[in-house]
Amino acid sequence: MSAVLPMLVPVRTPFRMPLGASLRAPLRASVPAPLRAPFGALARRPRSGGGPAIVAGPPGLGVDRGFGVDGRPRRATCDVLVVGAGPGGLTTAAALARLGVHVLVVDRHAATSIFPRATGVSTRTMEVMRAWGLEERVRAGAMSLRPFVSMSRMLGDRDLVEMPIGFAPPTEDAAALSPTTPCFCAQDHLEPVLLEDVRAHGGQVRFDTELTGFAMDDDGVTATLRFNGGRDHRGRRSGGRDHGGTETSVRARFLVGADGPRSAVRAGLGIDVEDLGHLGEWVSVLFGADLSGVVGDRRYVLHAVGSREEPALFVPTGNDDRWQYAWQWHPERG
Repeated sequence: MSAVLPMLVPVRTPFRMPLGASLRAPLRASVPAPLRAPFGALARRPRSGGGPAIVAGPPGLGVDRGFGVDGRPRRATCDVLVVGAGPGGLTTAAALARLGVHVLVVDRHAATSIFPRATGVSTRTMEVMRAWGLEERVRAGAMSLRPFVSMSRMLGDRDLVEMPIGFAPPTEDAAALSPTTPCFCAQDHLEPVLLEDVRAHGGQVRFDTELTGFAMDDDGVTATLRFNGGRDHRGRRSGGRDHGGTETSVRARFLVGADGPRSAVRAGLGIDVEDLGHLGEWVSVLFGADLSGVVGDRRYVLHAVGSREEPALFVPTGNDDRWQYAWQWHPERG
């Protein structure tokens, strides 16, 4: 049985679909069949002489080490190593931590996303958030939006066309099937909620830490991690001593790849992606403005404006009048 479980969830470039991926992920994919049975075994420490101890790997990376029969500490160990602290990776880690699995999450970025990114949370995901007691916290960042794309010449035009995006508005039939509904909230609101839940249940999450390689054997995976130093999202030192370049190895029973379409886990396994096309280059800015006098109560998930030759988007990204404006950029034009 392979010890590597690639999380094939395209979260950064929705038009590059990993082969074999499911858009219903990350919740269905987060607890694969090989893991469901031996959760009790996964939660146990490796059998060895002496008890477990918490020791430091690279700065900011605390993991359990067992002690061998010779009394020397073994390499850092965990039951499951998750690469990628986006919604897929954090949801996977939260599910495992709640079942007593010793999980470590690493991400090469300095923190959770500083951009709103995706804003749609499905009914199934909200059912899980509800079961975990997180629904209220997720909905604290919710926006009241029409689940359509509006298409018009200018923002605020009354003469517009609505296009569905796959999120059906709540109906009485839907209410009979689920106690909750979809939610529109930005990813930079959702991720901190999931991160806090992972840590509250004993999971460990380490940022500025990158997977540089891994090797499988019959008993698990040995992963090499590099700590990239305390730097912010612009690559500047965030204070304190810079330990960039420090490497360590971690031994895990399972490795989960939740690190996006440019996944190091996927690349290491030789899993390719199918290129479904290119929508062009886009530039976007975040801004705050009260646009209620322009859009009124007709606030959509996406407001597509302009023309086919010069398209642009207005995207609501927060319940505090935060918006994203994006326009197509043509680098060949200079």
